[in-house]
Amino acid sequence: MEEINDALIQDCQALTSSNPESTGYGGGIFIGVGGIFIPSTQKLDLKGMKIYGNSASKAGQSLYAVMSELKDWCEYGLDSDTSLGNNTFDCGEVSFPCKTIEYTIQEISVKKGGQNTVFIEEKNIGISQNGFDLMYTLQLNKSGSYTNIIKIMKQLYGTPSEMPGNAEIKVLKNNDDNKENGKQGWISVFEGLQLHLYGLNIIMDNSQLLIPIIYIQDSDSFLELNTITFSEIKLSPTTESKGIIHINVDNSQFIASYCSFKNIDISSKGGNVIRILNSGSYPITSTIKGCQFNNISNIGDSNG
Repeated sequence: MEEINDALIQDCQALTSSNPESTGYGGGIFIGVGGIFIPSTQKLDLKGMKIYGNSASKAGQSLYAVMSELKDWCEYGLDSDTSLGNNTFDCGEVSFPCKTIEYTIQEISVKKGGQNTVFIEEKNIGISQNGFDLMYTLQLNKSGSYTNIIKIMKQLYGTPSEMPGNAEIKVLKNNDDNKENGKQGWISVFEGLQLHLYGLNIIMDNSQLLIPIIYIQDSDSFLELNTITFSEIKLSPTTESKGIIHINVDNSQFIASYCSFKNIDISSKGGNVIRILNSGSYPITSTIKGCQFNNISNIGDSNG
């Protein structure tokens, strides 16, 4: 196996020219394979490579690969779970575009266990640098997701090759209230499933939301937000006060570290950026560290 332990490829360009000869493909690296290549044994480990700000006049801003075994090479080269993005080529499997989070969760069971109903303790989902559009509400639970833990993070988070800045998740309601009818939140978590979010910017279109962005229900739940930005969000609940993050459960944990909440407007029945409710019978453990709250406007109930 060929391995790159520590390398930086930054601000390189692949231009189309005849003198000197240049193809315009592969701004950072161009990989060409001739002859017999066996992806299962002849692996190329790029984890130690940092690659930023490269460009190509034709294709492959950072990496361009030419080989007949490209599909197999990508599949054998996957060491994490699955990546997610609006561009299907950025998905974890070239032949299986992950256009929805639900499909991605299912594919992790298929790839690791052989079928979509195999229980996998932890499922990791990477959001590519192209971002991801959340067009419909997402319901997550242990029984339907076949896991105890779901982690959604920016591309290659926690590795030497993680993308700079945050990845983006954009809520696209398109002024259609039907998308929220009968739903508790745009990302709802039930059955004590643990949800972890890392390195993401969460924004929305010009619509007004009637329900929270994140809704947590059922005991023994766990929500962690690390380096998450919520911005340009308008929440207008019609029946009762809500939170952008709404936790309605006993005996749960909430951790927010180095998050930013800015340019948020909460109207109608009002509410809070973070709203935590419980019966008082069992505790909710909350830790908020290094977070910033800027330009928050809300009316109505300020409790919670």
